[in-house]
Amino acid sequence: MALSGLRDISERPSPVVLAVLDGWGISPSSANPVASANPPSFEYLWRNYPRAVLQSYKLLENPQGEVGSVEIGHVSIGTGRVVQDDLADLDLAISSGQFFNNDILRQVFVQAKKESKAVHLLGLLSDGGIHASFDHLNALIELAKKESAPRVWVHAFLDGEDVPSNTAMSYLNQLKTILDENIQLATVIGRKFAMDRTDNWNLTKRAYQALVSDTAQVVNWSNLERRLVNELESQIEPLVIAEEAKQVRPGRIRPGDYVVFWNFRGERLWQLIRAMIDPEALKNLGLYRSVPISSVEKIVTLTDYKLPFNKIEIAFPSAQIENNLGQLLSANQFTQLRIAESEKASHITLYFNGGNTEPYKGEERLIIPSPKINKSYAEQPVMAAGQITRALERAITGRTHDFILVNFANLDMVARSKDLAATKIAILAIDEALRRVANACLKVGGALLVTADHGTNRLGLNKKKISISPLPFIYISGANKKSVPESDLTENSIARALKSKHTLADVAPTVLELFGIPKPSDMTGASLLNNLE
Repeated sequence: MALSGLRDISERPSPVVLAVLDGWGISPSSANPVASANPPSFEYLWRNYPRAVLQSYKLLENPQGEVGSVEIGHVSIGTGRVVQDDLADLDLAISSGQFFNNDILRQVFVQAKKESKAVHLLGLLSDGGIHASFDHLNALIELAKKESAPRVWVHAFLDGEDVPSNTAMSYLNQLKTILDENIQLATVIGRKFAMDRTDNWNLTKRAYQALVSDTAQVVNWSNLERRLVNELESQIEPLVIAEEAKQVRPGRIRPGDYVVFWNFRGERLWQLIRAMIDPEALKNLGLYRSVPISSVEKIVTLTDYKLPFNKIEIAFPSAQIENNLGQLLSANQFTQLRIAESEKASHITLYFNGGNTEPYKGEERLIIPSPKINKSYAEQPVMAAGQITRALERAITGRTHDFILVNFANLDMVARSKDLAATKIAILAIDEALRRVANACLKVGGALLVTADHGTNRLGLNKKKISISPLPFIYISGANKKSVPESDLTENSIARALKSKHTLADVAPTVLELFGIPKPSDMTGASLLNNLE
């Protein structure tokens, strides 16, 4: 179904709303929770409006064949091109030997040795490929040995989300094989505490205190293993690792020490790093006077975490991607609104804007707090979808902005709990939001574009919980409703669709065509308007 671009501004739909449904794959496989939930509004829109199937696996430029992440999905949507992620860049640096000659990393170990200070390695102990890679920690330890660093402490954040739960001990045992008398495990902390990104500073405080003081419980390896049998590793409270409980803790971070974070994706570490070097953050924690951690000598991150602190050095900086969708809309005097809950704030801002942290001219951001939870979002599977939808309806009916980007996080976040009933509630909450948003757009003559950033693997039964499921693209407006509804997605239609070349990189060029903006040459994607079914 070919749809031409609208050059006359009076004919353009207004506003244009782009809804990104986190984790919403469209494979008919039973492993896809969306297929099991049968969301009625999505299925109606899929049958009655122009659509395309986007292939998530086409986004892969990682030589190891890693599945593209939530981050890469948003980068691809917002920049209109396939990008190689930081994981692939670091893997290449390690395999080529460049990693071990990096001056910033080498100087950490050289200076610490010269000054008789310790080096602390912090990050997610996982090979999930979403936030961190075990290979990168292994390379740092190899470099520490090469530089004869006398005191190196590993502070491991336990995963269980990007990889299946109950796997932490296997990673810890793998780590144990590369430790020696100079390189030891100091702390284990569940990622819930160390990697909160929802401004739940009480969680950050617990992780921070364990890293810099003697307040955390001390356990040995045997006790740790018993704890991990009965507790989710992502939820495990901060623990100090030592063979004797009365041992004075030597592995805490002290003034003048050097700190290296090995996560290649940084937004889940913003709060913890701020606690270390930002006095205002310390005031939030109520620890400003009691722990002078701001006197750490230096913090090094493997990649650019986009934090504005002089004490942070970046081992492998990444370039900001220019000519992205937000930048081009701004340059052409179109206004934008970005809406998401706090769990996905960085995705609709930093990642969608190709690494640019600051809003463009005419870009507004509305971040709604995610609900506070005890263990997982299965406790509140609707999350902030209701508040997001109401805010979105107001913006659409009021025509406050030309372009609106909204993210619905429910499926991605709730599916991690492995709770099928809660996951279905999350899917149906998004489905109801789609119904309301589509009606609002149709009522005012706007357009709704529906897509997803990645698919979700049901229950996370495979190693990676992000799947290569095909993704949807639907163009909903009053002018293009089909006279005869199409059939649902079937195995045969999926097989045909997988022969196409459409990817998430095609979304930005499609939006540009709707606004009559020429696609820049560095956008590798192509508009879908002439290729919709």
